[in-house]
Amino acid sequence: MSIFLKNGMASLNISPSTYPALEKIVALSDKDYSDLIKALGETGAALTPEKCAENISKKVTSLKASDITIMVSVLIALYGAKDIGKDSSEFSDDIIAAISASPSSSNFGAEKLETLKRRIGELFLLEGNLQITSKALEIMVQHDRIFLEARILSDLRPIFTSSPEKAEAAVVIHNLQIRFRESGMVKSSYFALDNGDLKKLKDMIERAEKKTNALKAIAKASQLTYLEA
Repeated sequence: MSIFLKNGMASLNISPSTYPALEKIVALSDKDYSDLIKALGETGAALTPEKCAENISKKVTSLKASDITIMVSVLIALYGAKDIGKDSSEFSDDIIAAISASPSSSNFGAEKLETLKRRIGELFLLEGNLQITSKALEIMVQHDRIFLEARILSDLRPIFTSSPEKAEAAVVIHNLQIRFRESGMVKSSYFALDNGDLKKLKDMIERAEKKTNALKAIAKASQLTYLEA
């Protein structure tokens, strides 16, 4: 889902679907907000918002993990919408202006907007880990098709010859279902596999895992932070 869009005039449009997360940031007590800021500064970058939120929730036990995930996901999306060269104060002004102009912003009074502006500005001063996660996520989804999940359904198929009353043999057929995202839509593709095909897939996955370990070693030798999914 696209949350943030920019039009030709470089103004920022923020979907009302993000408002609950922004309201949670405003509603944080001073202590919880301070703990969140500290955790964001201490927690390493991650490959996904969910993994980033999971790491933060280990340090901020006073907040629900689900609330942290909601807030962190929106913050990472905001980083993705931030103009290069624009400082945190300017960008927080853009966010407040976009919310104020929205007809769905009735829950944001002047006091809440002021608190949100201050806290968003402070959060964006952190940059670092959230910014890296935002960029990593952008790189990971810049493909025509994005894998979502897979499952395999297995059936025993009887083989009949001359008599339909008694099976002479049987074969196992596996149906691989792959769900993926393409052009903003979730789609599925199905593939019939036999046991030989399963072994081919297993061998390819094991080979890819070995490549991952080799590339991780190269990243470490180059003093690059490897982001684990």
